[in-house]
Amino acid sequence: MKKIIILIGLVTIAIFLAWPTTKSVISFRHTYSRVLRDEESITIPLMIRGNHEIIDMNNIQTIRIVNDDYVISGTLQEIVSGDEYYYQNDKYVAYYFGLLFDCFEKTIIDNAYFEISTDSNTYSYLIGDFCIAPYFENDISVFEEMAILNTVNGEEKIVGIYLGLENNSINDINVDDIEIISPNIKVELNELSVGESDISMFSSISDYTGNDTLKVPSEGRVHVLIPITYDGFYLNRFGIILSAGDERYVIDDFMFVNEGYFPDQILSTAKVYSID
Repeated sequence: MKKIIILIGLVTIAIFLAWPTTKSVISFRHTYSRVLRDEESITIPLMIRGNHEIIDMNNIQTIRIVNDDYVISGTLQEIVSGDEYYYQNDKYVAYYFGLLFDCFEKTIIDNAYFEISTDSNTYSYLIGDFCIAPYFENDISVFEEMAILNTVNGEEKIVGIYLGLENNSINDINVDDIEIISPNIKVELNELSVGESDISMFSSISDYTGNDTLKVPSEGRVHVLIPITYDGFYLNRFGIILSAGDERYVIDDFMFVNEGYFPDQILSTAKVYSID
């Protein structure tokens, strides 16, 4: 019996020593732009050093996305641990928080914080722009999607979207506005190019822009190149809303570039939170 007690004691000590004595969390600024279907989750990544109480779902009471003007509450679906990373010579573990939201209208929260409350503490981590809209069936569907990547100021960025649109109604749809679901992305409406093109993912977008209007013919198809500009945050996935008069047509979000949750482009946005 004494040997068993000693063994349990040694294991306990080993587990205790395995956790860093200093605890901290790193968040990064992303552009979260999602069109949500029923029970579709959003993943928010954090890097965590040490045995922080938020890595155990049983400790978490509420989660919210907040800024100075807006608050939306969500449900924590899961926490998944991932790879180890080093930041300034300290080892962190990636944790992915899967969240569910009841989404009934377009909601854009810039400079958003991921707020996690436990029985005794509330933690807030800056995560960037958080933008969601509900998905609903409509008369426009997408049969082709491609991002156009160009180098801008030494950085590879999405500068346009090439879409194939199909009109499933018996009426022409004359699109008069295009919105990317994000506060910091601008669509260059006066540079649309409509029609099938030989453009590729790495074509220079300046060679293909035009000055066209977008009409999706009844029960027909059309291609359109949509130039975009934005500053700041890393962008690889977003939803789109097309407007034609009073009608709105939601294009589901699509991951145009997949470089994981911690691409090089966002490392400079790291914000470190130390926990006593």
